[in-house]
Amino acid sequence: VVEIGAFERPESIALLRRLVPRLSETEADLLAERVGDLPLAVHQAAAWHAVTDGTVEDYLRLFDRRLSERTGPDSSGEELPRLLAAGVSLNLDLLREHDPVAWALLELWAVFDPEPVSCGLLSAGGTADLPDELRELLADETRLRDAMRDISRFSLARFDEESGTLQVHRLVRAILNDRLLEEDLRRAREHVHAILAGATPSKPPTVESTWARRAEITPHIIPSGVLDSDDFDIRVVGIDQADFLYQSGEYEGTRRLAETALGTWLDRYGPDDDLVLDISRVLANALRGLGDNRAAAELSEDNLTRTRRKFGVDH
Repeated sequence: VVEIGAFERPESIALLRRLVPRLSETEADLLAERVGDLPLAVHQAAAWHAVTDGTVEDYLRLFDRRLSERTGPDSSGEELPRLLAAGVSLNLDLLREHDPVAWALLELWAVFDPEPVSCGLLSAGGTADLPDELRELLADETRLRDAMRDISRFSLARFDEESGTLQVHRLVRAILNDRLLEEDLRRAREHVHAILAGATPSKPPTVESTWARRAEITPHIIPSGVLDSDDFDIRVVGIDQADFLYQSGEYEGTRRLAETALGTWLDRYGPDDDLVLDISRVLANALRGLGDNRAAAELSEDNLTRTRRKFGVDH
């Protein structure tokens, strides 16, 4: 169950009237009561009114209809606040109707981690194999920033002008994830994987000047399912990240990531798979860095045996 704090009623009323000056105190009070004074829900209601110029009666009618459609936990098994889910759902529909390009961008956040994602990361990955409309958007920073601002205007995320980053609230992400059809979610995952692969620097992780970009990729490896992909190039991104963490001295992070990858890939591809051998080497290095020399030596010896069996003693 997700626990959400609530505003005091005067706080809700003041915020609603500040964001939507045309609201009377009575109207703001009615809205605040209906959305349970939940901060994000209050922002959602304010954004809807600001974007549509609709009436309070219009909003409450749509809100109650949407509320009646939600009965129970989302597909992840997490029980989201029904009042919040109803408000977010209305604004998601509104964004999709008013700005299909911004909607296509927001879909990626069903897969991205809730950590802020920068224009720089998206642009760096925009050279990947993506649909023309999305690729053109990521290649044009002005249009990309405009789309991020539109998403923020619907109170579905926070756009930071200075850093050029968009951060989607984890509850919005959960609701977005729940609303997308399986095929849409699969497509969004493929697009995010392609962006992360395209944004991965061509220079090796030993080059410190590449660390800033690689550090932007790190938070998204597990949430986006990079290690679960069967695509060779996407799996390589996972190895690159583990190697980057090792090179930057994050031995514990390296160990966790490498062990997760190895646990998935051993069962799926077997012990002699090329990338299983590669991630095993990275894991051995991490164990050595953590001072577990015995485990590192055992893993290195086993990995050497398997490598020689596959490629010959001179490899």
